[in-house]
Amino acid sequence: MSFVPQNPDRALSPFTGLTRAHWIEAGRWLLEGAFRHVPSAGAPLVFPRRETRITYPQPGDPDFRRRCEIMEGVARTLLIAGPLLRHDPDLTIGRHALRDYYAQAILRLAEPGSPDYVGDREAMVRVWGDRPIQVTCECASLALELTIARDQLWERYSRPEKDRIARLFHEWGHARTHPHNWRLFNLHLLAFLQREGYPVDRDVLDEHLRVVRSFDAGDGWYRDGTYFDYYSVWAFQFYGPLWAAWSGYDSHPPIAQAIEAGANRLLETYDRFFDRDGHQPMWGRSNIYRFAASAPFASAFFLRQPTASPGVARRVLSGNLLQFIGREDFRHDGVPALGFYGQFAPLVQPYSCAASPFWFGNAYQAVALPPEHPVWTAREEPGGWGGIGPGEVRETALDGPGLTLTQHGSTGATEMRTAKVMVVGGHDVLHQYSRLAFNTKFPWQGDTSDGLMAMHYTLQSGAQRRRPNLMLHGGTRGGVFYRRLVYDFAGSFADNPAIDLADFPAPYGMLRCDRLRLAEPDVELALAHYGLPLDAGDELVVEERTVGPNVPVRILAAGSRQLALVAIRGWTDWMIRREPGLHPEKAESAVVGATSRRPDRYRGDPWRIALLLHRCDANPWTDEELWPFTATTALDGDPTREVVEFTLRGGIVRRVDFAGLEGRLTV
Repeated sequence: MSFVPQNPDRALSPFTGLTRAHWIEAGRWLLEGAFRHVPSAGAPLVFPRRETRITYPQPGDPDFRRRCEIMEGVARTLLIAGPLLRHDPDLTIGRHALRDYYAQAILRLAEPGSPDYVGDREAMVRVWGDRPIQVTCECASLALELTIARDQLWERYSRPEKDRIARLFHEWGHARTHPHNWRLFNLHLLAFLQREGYPVDRDVLDEHLRVVRSFDAGDGWYRDGTYFDYYSVWAFQFYGPLWAAWSGYDSHPPIAQAIEAGANRLLETYDRFFDRDGHQPMWGRSNIYRFAASAPFASAFFLRQPTASPGVARRVLSGNLLQFIGREDFRHDGVPALGFYGQFAPLVQPYSCAASPFWFGNAYQAVALPPEHPVWTAREEPGGWGGIGPGEVRETALDGPGLTLTQHGSTGATEMRTAKVMVVGGHDVLHQYSRLAFNTKFPWQGDTSDGLMAMHYTLQSGAQRRRPNLMLHGGTRGGVFYRRLVYDFAGSFADNPAIDLADFPAPYGMLRCDRLRLAEPDVELALAHYGLPLDAGDELVVEERTVGPNVPVRILAAGSRQLALVAIRGWTDWMIRREPGLHPEKAESAVVGATSRRPDRYRGDPWRIALLLHRCDANPWTDEELWPFTATTALDGDPTREVVEFTLRGGIVRRVDFAGLEGRLTV
């Protein structure tokens, strides 16, 4: 069920062992699983679904939803097949000659009267209204691969066949689209038609370009409409450079150069987003796309002047690929499960179908580069992980997207803290964006049965447990990252409960030094750690101890992973929850948390201070690891204190001071 590379090359690829030949081997493995469900040359790529409550098509859906599912199977698996066909046009999978299969499948999608036809937009609008429809997205993937494998696919069509496909692209390229990353899909369709000599509305194309550029937030990141997430990289920083390479340098040179500069800026720091093994954190929506997160390390090398290290690019691309395909739970019935690792419904959105995960094939465009390209011939390099030893941490602050990355030398994990998160309405995605931190070794879990949210603060008044839906960015000063959480935000701050956040890294984790802004009486505040994954029946080891000046600690351990919560100030009680079905990796999980209650309005200590530590081995914790300070003012109990100082071993001083935060907050 997992992919096992044969004869890994540790000389060329000392970190992952993978070469271009292994990527091709893995691509065949992925396609073999998909084509297991294609009994004949004319049969569609439709896969069995384990998840049927959320994903489409649903009972009662109009027939075009079924045809959209067929289209996703074709377009998204072609993201892998296209780069393979570019260099091996005679490639076969089982009984299927891939060039013939995809050429005919694309024609059926574009042919009126075919049971697979997806082009009747007017009929769809009559049913659903004038709204963006999935066909636009999938057409963009088809246009991309008809460019990548142009000689093998597009050039084999007759002129009438090309015109039929062009009519499909013209209809959907000029159609209404979503006001975020989907603009790039329309842009790619119009640019493809323009390159192939078909007329397009230049005003529409220019408008899409202008809006795409307007989402540029700095540091190489784009805001995807409302959010910052992987769509910045697997959409904006994937399609943008390809448009620049194939059309932009000739048609819109200044915009192409700006896109190139942004891609290069992103890759100056983006490898630090991945941990020492090349693994990504689970963060944001559409995480079923998995290793599409590393796609900019492929698309950037189509640019005229990429500045990223090809050895770093391949280390991240290959490590990210192995994060998923090297796991037994990655596939179900030969196709990727709808989850991050195995099946995991809390991760899935209703715009997905069984074929949707294959959008991770965006990263496979690296295989379209020639075998002699430096991405495939350079020796792998550690990049941003170079020189980080045990006990050391390295921080990268990106003010544009409001992200701070911490690389932990002791655990090899990347811990990412987000800000600029606002979820008003659609609370179904809240848990995917709003956490105090995201960790590559401890992916987020779903909420417990009583509403406890892992790696976050929740408020409880009566039977209701509330989660914050606004996280403001306050920037980094003196090595401390500042944010603010707001509860019940609906367009006005009014008297909303809030928490001023301040945190900085310590070996093995993060120090939280936060200040409450709560006016409500009789409210319980809970701070929960990451979820600790467990197999059903696993022993959960719970240890209680004190460190430093009699500070209480709770430790959870299972297998080779451990969590420790050091309750420094403001906490009165502990909680541990163990439940099944909440974690993306294992059947069960446990979370440890600390709680405190404010019984009266306007009374009590506002400070809540804790260390949240993690490790990825079974070694016992030392007192020095659990209490990494030589001095601190955090324990003096003075509720009027405005500044708290910590001196870490090695003499580093961190000073938490919220003065002026109000004027720096952004979203």
